[in-house]
Amino acid sequence: LHNAENEIFTAMVNTGMQGVYKDVIRSHEVGDVIDLELAMFEDTEDQNLDALVEAIKAVAAAKHTLANLNNIDLDELDLE
Repeated sequence: LHNAENEIFTAMVNTGMQGVYKDVIRSHEVGDVIDLELAMFEDTEDQNLDALVEAIKAVAAAKHTLANLNNIDLDELDLE
């Protein structure tokens, strides 16, 4: 689930940079590091981004539910 969450986040960033955030990507050079958070992609009025944000939230909720059911502390796992 962690990998799925990361893949969806990457798809969301790519979608955003081709759409509502295309000006942001134009102002950066290749190799620049841009810190992005899920909240930056909420309420953009882009239906594609809305769907991807909801998908990330659903995967994160499932991950936390499974961790709770199995008494797993996600902070103690090496998920990177």
